Amino acid sequence: MALFTVNVRYKGHSAVEPPLWSNDVDAADVEEAYRIGKAQFEAERPDLANASVSIEAASGYVEK
Repeated sequence: MALFTVNVRYKGHSAVEPPLWSNDVDAADVEEAYRIGKAQFEAERPDLANASVSIEAASGYVEK
């Protein structure tokens, strides 16, 4: 399991702008993190479920 950050933005908006919605997700891989994050976003923001958005799941890393 790894920790992923899922960000949702309107399509066409830059990554510099704050996301509409963001959450940290514990998942086995990035695909699972995307699915979990998408489901959480749609449940928490039903008003934006049909909006044209971009959903991104990314993981951080640790250097030793």
